[in-house]
Amino acid sequence: MITKSAAVLGGAVLIGAATTAPASASAGLSEVREFERALTAASAPYDAAADGGSNARGGFASRPVGSFSWSWKGTTINVPAGCFLNMSVRGSGLNLSGTTTGVDCIGPAAIVPGMFCNWSGRYQFKDTSNRVYATETTSVRSGCGQASFHIPGAKKRTMRAGSICVQFRNNGVVRGTTCMAVFK
Repeated sequence: MITKSAAVLGGAVLIGAATTAPASASAGLSEVREFERALTAASAPYDAAADGGSNARGGFASRPVGSFSWSWKGTTINVPAGCFLNMSVRGSGLNLSGTTTGVDCIGPAAIVPGMFCNWSGRYQFKDTSNRVYATETTSVRSGCGQASFHIPGAKKRTMRAGSICVQFRNNGVVRGTTCMAVFK
């Protein structure tokens, strides 16, 4: 019998199969545990608070950045699938004490040079009616980079119940969005 085990990160759902038959149960279980360790390791850079403490009060969200193309001086840059927009939020109640946000790539996307240029982040704070009540835009990072980089965090603030979202922009075009619910 095959069962499915799923871990949810924001809007991304990661699914691993686990075999529950007695003869191969340990093999299937070890695959699921390895998947769990990999997921924990991937979120570790976002779980640490700026002061080195743990992220006991907060959350982590991750969404894939789809493949896209853009042009510069007649050259077309193709960005393959395999990048994720990750956001960790720290705080208590409605008080935001910090965020750690970044784009991380795996597979072929991790080795393509100079695929992200002139990138920035934009944080949107929405109430429970999905109305934007505050926006913070980071400065544009000039130049090109690849594979893994951090977007400056949102400022400390008292939020309203609703959500916090971050948009990743490449050359002014939104290429990915990750959101997280905010509760009292």
